[in-house]
Parts: sequence; C-alpha cells; structure tokens
Amino acid sequence: MKRIRKKRICAWELILCLALLFVGCVPAAGPAVSDPAPSGRVTEAEAPSDPTQAPAPQAAAQETLPPESGGEETESPLPSETPETVPPTTAFVSETRADGAYTVLIGGNVFWVKNSRAIEPDSTLDIERMSFADFGGTFAESYPVSRESYLICAGEAAETEVWHIRSEKPGPAVYIVAGTHGDEKAGWYAGLLLRQASVSCGDLYVLSVANVQGAAANRRYVTGKEDLNRSYPGSSSGQAARLAAAIFADIREKKPEIVLDLHEAIVVQEGRDFLGSSLIFTSLTVTKDFSDLFFDLLDAIDEGQICFESFGYTGPAPNGSLNNTVTNELKIPILTVETFRGFPIGHRVEEQLEIAEYVLAWKGMRGE
Repeated sequence: MKRIRKKRICAWELILCLALLFVGCVPAAGPAVSDPAPSGRVTEAEAPSDPTQAPAPQAAAQETLPPESGGEETESPLPSETPETVPPTTAFVSETRADGAYTVLIGGNVFWVKNSRAIEPDSTLDIERMSFADFGGTFAESYPVSRESYLICAGEAAETEVWHIRSEKPGPAVYIVAGTHGDEKAGWYAGLLLRQASVSCGDLYVLSVANVQGAAANRRYVTGKEDLNRSYPGSSSGQAARLAAAIFADIREKKPEIVLDLHEAIVVQEGRDFLGSSLIFTSLTVTKDFSDLFFDLLDAIDEGQICFESFGYTGPAPNGSLNNTVTNELKIPILTVETFRGFPIGHRVEEQLEIAEYVLAWKGMRGE
C-alpha cells in the first residue's frame, strides 16, 4: 500500500523561504555569504530553476570507468562538468598494501580499492537454485498470476528473453531491465529472481539478463567496446545498438508507468563523485507522481525500512543511456538503481529486490 509521503525539506526551499522573508533587509552591496548544504541537499546556487528537474543534459551523470590493465580510459568529465550528486562522505587512504591497494572510508564502511576500483568480494551465486527467501524474505506474499516469455533480438548473438507476469486484476504496468552491464551481477541476479515475482494487479515485465554476452564473459560491454547503456535509442549498426533498439521498442510498445534499470557501481576515485549506492533520474517532472515516489523511496531508505545503508542520488543520466532516452523520448519515468560492488553480493541483491518490491507496492501491485 502506498504510504503518505513525508515532506523532505531541501536547502533550496529553505533558502528561498528566507530570501522571501528577508527581502529588502539585506544590504545591496557586500560579499555573499553562504552556508554549506546539509548532506543530501543542494545549495541555492546549485539548485536547478525547477527543483524537481535534473541539471542540463551536458552535465550528465557519468558511469566512466578508470582504465583496466591493458585498456583505454573512457571519456571522463572535468570536475566542473560533474553532475550535482549527493554521495556518502568519503575519506581516502588510511591503510595501504604492497600491491598498491588502499582503504577508503565511505559512509562509515571501510573498503579496499585498487586502480580506482573497489576490490569486489566474491560475487558468484548459484542464483538459479536460490529464491526470495534467501534474500531477507522479500516478495513473501504470493498472488495469482500467469507467466509467459518472449524473445527480443531472436536469432542473434544478443538474443535475450523478457518475462511477462500478469495479474488476474487490471492495474499499472512496470518494466524492469537488469543486466545491462554483464559484470554488474547483483542487478541481473535480482532480475532472474524477479521473473518469479507475483503482483496483485497489473503487469510486470522483467528483462534479465539484458546483456547476455556480457554476463557470460563477466564484462561490461556487449562485444568489444560496445556499451549497451550508451547505445539508445539504438540503430541497425552494431550488436549493442541493435539490442538497444529492440529493448527501446519493447518498452515503447508496453507503455509502462515506470521503468526500473538495475545496475551496480565500482569506481572509487578521489576528486570524483562516488556513484554507488545511488539512485539516478533524468527528470522528476516527467509524470505527476514520479517525484512523490522518488522521495518516498529515499525516505524509506533513510529511515531504515529497506536497504542496509543510505543511497545518494544524481542526475541526469548520460546521453545514450536507457534512463535518459526513455525519459526524454518516451516521457516515461525511469529510475536507475546502483548498488556498490564493495559490499557482499547477498547484501547487494537484497537491496535491489527491496527497492523493486517497494516500487511495486507503491504502485499498488503488492496487495491492497
């Protein structure tokens, strides 16, 4: 059941109110004085003119990875181009190892980092033999549904499968994409489990694994350096572009009320915003209720109702990403979920499932 949203007072609102209250009482000249924004808020100077609209597209959130051994560095924004982000507090280098790894303190948790990437714990699960009961009892309630699947990119190397879970009762449609990047295992592990979810009304579409080739090779890309999440809305040129076109066309046809895009983050680099764990949006005004859902979800995380730690948030998503393209071209709200790969894999899968279940419940699809 959708709960009543608790109003989050942001710094831009407070500053605006004070400005209106004291207009005419401030001297016309003199140096400006500003206080730093509290964690999770933006200052007046940083706030967009529409507080629920993400910054301009040229400031798109980057998922840039540092160079891997033998690899080339992908395009990286200058610090001034970095999007406004609300990350956990990060403190660098408190302990080092002979191999060049070092520790960082992020949101009260200590992680080992090497070459600007978190050292990921073993993230191998026999997910096909696991159930929701293995992840905090998420999706404990079951409802009568029918299930069917269909292929996209049939007959191609990128062929993958969408599961359609339909309730006996009419209701909204939600579309979940998991496994865009094959090495982000918690996202597509959660997606595989979500194919067994049930809903009390409406239609749930689950695409997992979106990038089958990348998942099989434990790599980010579809093939070569073809990044599925920079290929939307897609084209006929290249495997990633054809896959992007098929996914985009399927979402356009199904007309969901919201899309969830399940990802993970691994980059930890001093002087750059820390992406995971975080929520990414492009616009909160794309529909009337998306901002309510977004802030309700943040409240639920902050209050400890779901997830193990706080999530930051950032936007807009990069050009060519599913998030940015679906928002701007289809006018459908989409939320990208990033869990941090420095945490244990079970922890991350459970957070992905909890967020998905929360969104479904908010839409009225998990009970009365």
